[in-house]
Amino acid sequence: MIRIEKEFIAIETERTGYYLRRRGNLMEQLHYGAKLHVGREDAALLSERYGAGYGTDTVYEKGEDAVSLLHLRLELSPTGKGDYRSHALEMRLADGSSVCNFSYAGAVHGKGNRSPQGMPGAYGGEESLVLNFTLPNCSKDQNKICVSLIYTVYPDCDVITRRMQIRNDSGSPVKLEKVLSYQLDLPGTGWQLTTFTGAWARERHMTQLRLDQGSQVFGSTTGVSSHYCNPFFMISQPQATEFSGEVYGFNLIYSGNHFGQVQAGPYGKTRVMAGIQPEGFSWTLQPGEGFDTPEAVLTFSEQGKNGMSRNLHRFVREHIVRGFWAKKERPVVINNWEATYFKFNQRKLISLAREAKKLGCEMFVLDDGWFGKRDSDTSGLGDYSVNRKKLPDGLEGFAGKLKMMGLEFGLWMEPEMVRKYRIISSGR
Repeated sequence: MIRIEKEFIAIETERTGYYLRRRGNLMEQLHYGAKLHVGREDAALLSERYGAGYGTDTVYEKGEDAVSLLHLRLELSPTGKGDYRSHALEMRLADGSSVCNFSYAGAVHGKGNRSPQGMPGAYGGEESLVLNFTLPNCSKDQNKICVSLIYTVYPDCDVITRRMQIRNDSGSPVKLEKVLSYQLDLPGTGWQLTTFTGAWARERHMTQLRLDQGSQVFGSTTGVSSHYCNPFFMISQPQATEFSGEVYGFNLIYSGNHFGQVQAGPYGKTRVMAGIQPEGFSWTLQPGEGFDTPEAVLTFSEQGKNGMSRNLHRFVREHIVRGFWAKKERPVVINNWEATYFKFNQRKLISLAREAKKLGCEMFVLDDGWFGKRDSDTSGLGDYSVNRKKLPDGLEGFAGKLKMMGLEFGLWMEPEMVRKYRIISSGR
């Protein structure tokens, strides 16, 4: 459910709440976690309160409320205005300046999803919210650069997705240098960060780190999400267990270069961000063009790591997997690779399939070696014509024989390896 009550906004699932408050031309995050059942009259109680900024702080704007951005939990930080933490959005304007003082311009509440343009996304969201910010006077013609923060609610999973959209409505090109999917400020420091890193054949090893001060950065620059660092990570209370304690889970619906950062600041707040990897990233946004970030997934549970995992499992089942396999049990699979490697023929495969059927397998997956002159991992990759010496009846004939046994047929394909193999070969 989404409620907009003048300067107060509530985004709620069955058990979680995300609460925001307009503070001048800023949007302040009041709370994300367990549902609080609060309204507009409670916003001031949840808001950050302090007097004038400390001696080395930069006062954001003149006025009665001497605000220093370094003390606030912000949905979008103006750059070059005193928030010295890392930012989710950095751009270079036509005049060479990187100072961007975005002003909150209003909220739009709608039903259903607002899918990212040209990106994968979740489906089946009940409600969406768009927070609009503008960068006025950014060019001589007085037009604007517009930033939209987009939230979609999945109440049944206790999930909120977030992403950012930038549109250049000025008369000059703008260079995007860092565009993450979200920025989330949590109260306190000393949270435990859990990431899942590894390498080929030893993927997804859990690494835990308590973050009291400073930043921890992780991600991938390989062109894919990769086995080096999974896009998923979680933040939890140090005492959280599998079944108790506060745990936040974060993921990206994206398989390219990605980036995550958790930063514990000097005034007792922790900033969490993730999105497209900024290293090597530069995007020129011409007048009239827009840019959508990948969709990020956020969830929270008071029932420990297991509760957080259940939220994300439900979300993937109900709102990610679609098409033929949506909400269906997967078949029990036999894969011939370890049994045969490249050395097989149709007779050997049929014999293996019969034994697998006796054991209760439901699908036979034919692995590497069925095409070209693929008798080792140094040749044949990319030549996807069927090797008739190994499969005289072709794929169709072999699949038909499996079907007569009551087995489904699956096929191994790894087209992304073609490029890697050719690069290696050209260097010999």
